[in-house]
Amino acid sequence: MFRNLTTFILLLAALVIALPASADEQPDNKKEADAIIKMVQDSQRKGNMENDYKAFMSIWTKDARMISARSEKPGKYDFALNYQQIDTRAKVEFRGRPEKGWVKFENAKVTFTGETARLSYRTSVSHEEQLDIVEEIFLLRKTKDGWKAYENRFWPVELHDGSEVIKYNAKTWKALDDQIIKLKEKKDQEELVFTLLDAQRYPEAYAEAKKLTKQEPDNAYGWYMRGCVAMEMALVKDGVASLRKAGELDPNTPVPDFARKIPEEKSPE
Repeated sequence: MFRNLTTFILLLAALVIALPASADEQPDNKKEADAIIKMVQDSQRKGNMENDYKAFMSIWTKDARMISARSEKPGKYDFALNYQQIDTRAKVEFRGRPEKGWVKFENAKVTFTGETARLSYRTSVSHEEQLDIVEEIFLLRKTKDGWKAYENRFWPVELHDGSEVIKYNAKTWKALDDQIIKLKEKKDQEELVFTLLDAQRYPEAYAEAKKLTKQEPDNAYGWYMRGCVAMEMALVKDGVASLRKAGELDPNTPVPDFARKIPEEKSPE
């Protein structure tokens, strides 16, 4: 089953003069921080739970990036979407019926540096039997239209899929990377695609998925994985067509509603 997809307080004592509170302690700053938290979380909630495209896109700058990562620090397998790709994918994914589930935000914290802000929190999203828990960081700047996000970095913490629980850390990622090496040696193409996707090595997963569907054009699961990774990469035309192809080959394939809405010109080859 696929994932559908940082105030410090500075206390100083003076002999006679009491220094003013730090900026993050002042009431106006607290109000501004609360407003940022509400803006971002409302956007994410309405987008991901209600498929509200306009609300979801309202917080982004035109140079925004959304980075899928393995940890807070930049890494080899970071994968970034630009504003146009974020927009294109949202238009497609939000055209279907919202999935049943819930979202919870925890430990929100905002810090300010001049005209920029950093918002961090933990997000838990539940759909059916799957629960995804991720850490997120939003970087924002003050514009003429108010605060806008120019970067969102997120990485998985836990995945609950039925009775299975996966906790993500350096050891988890190493195990996945080691498994990929073995699968390449075994030439187990289907399991290789699945593991590359699970390891968030998206460009490699997509290339191998295309090989798999060429070698096994009647493999519904191969087309399903190709569609899933294509959507992660905002390759929406191939993503939708591949997911639909999987559904045609096997009606039991869990094709997302958005992939059923608008017919594509032709199926992928």
